[in-house]
Amino acid sequence: MSYPEAIDLVNELRREWGTHVHANLQGWAFVASYGEVIGALHASAFINANRDPKQTPDPIDLPMPFSSTDAAEEVTSEELADLRARLRARSAFAENRTETP
Repeated sequence: MSYPEAIDLVNELRREWGTHVHANLQGWAFVASYGEVIGALHASAFINANRDPKQTPDPIDLPMPFSSTDAAEEVTSEELADLRARLRARSAFAENRTETP
């Protein structure tokens, strides 16, 4: 096997959701294919849409390989003002904005 072929194979392992390589690089708790993740998201959406809130008041969260509750990064007011200014400078819709959030 040539070196470029080996690189192509490793890159494919990195992209393929159902591999241990991909899960490890993404920091996932376990290996899951794209279909398994989408299936679990669909199942939890269906279960929560059809559950009785009196019997089950809290939404059901099926296990996912990744954390869905990542903490928001702390940003100072100066950093936030700078980020908003840079966004406005690059935004195609900046002139349509009437107020600053």
